[in-house]
Amino acid sequence: MLGQAGAVQIFNLLEKLLAGDGAGTLEDLQNLYHNGHDPVLITQDVLRNLHLLTRLKIVPDLKNSNILTETERTMGVPLAEKAPLDGLGRAYQMLLTALDEAKRAPRPMEAIEMAMIRVSYVAPVPALQTLLQGLGGTPDVSAVPQQAAPKAEAPKGEAAPVEEAPQQSPQQAAPKEPAPWEDDEDDAAPAAPQQETQQQDAAPPKM
Repeated sequence: MLGQAGAVQIFNLLEKLLAGDGAGTLEDLQNLYHNGHDPVLITQDVLRNLHLLTRLKIVPDLKNSNILTETERTMGVPLAEKAPLDGLGRAYQMLLTALDEAKRAPRPMEAIEMAMIRVSYVAPVPALQTLLQGLGGTPDVSAVPQQAAPKAEAPKGEAAPVEEAPQQSPQQAAPKEPAPWEDDEDDAAPAAPQQETQQQDAAPPKM
């Protein structure tokens, strides 16, 4: 804890951080650092106040609770009312990661400054749902192409029915052409009686 004066400075820093004012955030951070405050402790206080703002956002009646200090009631409650919930969550997660990095960094102040810059850059970005509402509503789910249902397959072990080709009726059948030898037999058939007649004429008359 940084005391009453430090609490006011933390809320001022936090307000600029959530508004996306990177330059103002770094200025307040430098002032706290030059006044002898450890950057890790500064970040811990910022995280604590981010948690408080999130609780005030979820439970509005908490603003009437006696557990709040005067600074939290006068500065924290108005800030919680205008801060987006998704922005509070992103800032908390990013600074929580930065706190662990600062503890292992050779220069903790530099690590905290870089984290504050990242948070101030993404904090004003609204959530996807808010952007879609600003464009005219949520996306139409019915517009998503539906996948075609798979075709039913024949059960295994049963042969699929085979369609038979239509048969021609007797009337439609083409006339049968005679074979070549049939024509020869027809042409040679009348010659037999003529030969028999010649034999009868050549035979001598019986006595």
